[in-house]
Amino acid sequence: MAQSATVVSKTLATAAAYNNLRLDVLSTTLGHTHDGTDGKVSVLLDNIAVTMGTGSDSKIYYDGTDSFWDLRAVGTGDLMIALAGSFPSPDPDAVHIWGGTAGAVTAPSSSRLIIENDATAFISFLVPDGQNSGLQFGDASDNNVGAFIYRHTTNDFQFNMGATTAALWSATKLTLSDGVEINMQEAIVWTAAGAAVTGTDYSIGRDDSTVMHTNVPTGATYEWSVNDVYIMGLTATELAVAAGVDFKVDSIIEGNGLSGVSISGLQVSGTGLISRTAGVYVYQDVSSGAVPALIINQTDVSEEMMEFMTTIGTGNAIEAIASKTLTTTHFIKITIPGGLTRYIPCGTIA
Repeated sequence: MAQSATVVSKTLATAAAYNNLRLDVLSTTLGHTHDGTDGKVSVLLDNIAVTMGTGSDSKIYYDGTDSFWDLRAVGTGDLMIALAGSFPSPDPDAVHIWGGTAGAVTAPSSSRLIIENDATAFISFLVPDGQNSGLQFGDASDNNVGAFIYRHTTNDFQFNMGATTAALWSATKLTLSDGVEINMQEAIVWTAAGAAVTGTDYSIGRDDSTVMHTNVPTGATYEWSVNDVYIMGLTATELAVAAGVDFKVDSIIEGNGLSGVSISGLQVSGTGLISRTAGVYVYQDVSSGAVPALIINQTDVSEEMMEFMTTIGTGNAIEAIASKTLTTTHFIKITIPGGLTRYIPCGTIA
């Protein structure tokens, strides 16, 4: 026989043993006090639970400070929050919010919160203007060792790792913090042209449909190194190669508007690598090449073909004739304009 709410409240006030007592509130009239006729079940005292299930498997109660829903008072109950009909049993050890079936799939066994739908599904964070929202990850050592945060004031994502900010990602720029490296196993591919690079940027990218552009700001330099050892550097006015580094070129180098080229040692050869033995070493290494080793093309026809700069003196690279006599022993073959073959005599002096 059902008891009135008034009687039940008195009984529960004196005996917690009636924890599983059935409550029948017959009246649905609202607006009355707790006299058993207002449809309100406010008769449970602290730590008095409403239990559900044949074996009292699940309990809901208030301990005077907090509210509890004990899904596993007995057994292995899980929680299904059904937003649509024909819902299945919840996945084990999880709270399952179900709006429709996603198909023949179950969540990983380590999942504790599962959101399932038969169409698009999202988790929404709604905050006032100027506030952040996101996810934080913690462990026993640090309760926010990692985080994924959207910053509404700057409209960017912030990635925290190891309790520090590792990267910021906005609609136009990805900024990595100092000490963060990019390790890639694949090439970077630019599929479209970007904005022109400005003089204040450290950047690499496509300036337009045909130009691959790298840039450092004014006053900065490029430096190439191998095993953290300087090999070559580039400024706005100079390309410098470290001492002891051979600069090998297998094709023609063309200069356009050069004010000057300073070479401490250069080897230009068709194939192979020969130890540098002179300031400039020009080597035509194909025995059947049928081409000269060196071509000098002087566009200013009023100027000399070659200029020698040294100190003239006895025994020097250039020596005055004085009283000495040249005894020709050989001829050096050259070609002059018009395809004319000529010979320069050379020999000994005494």
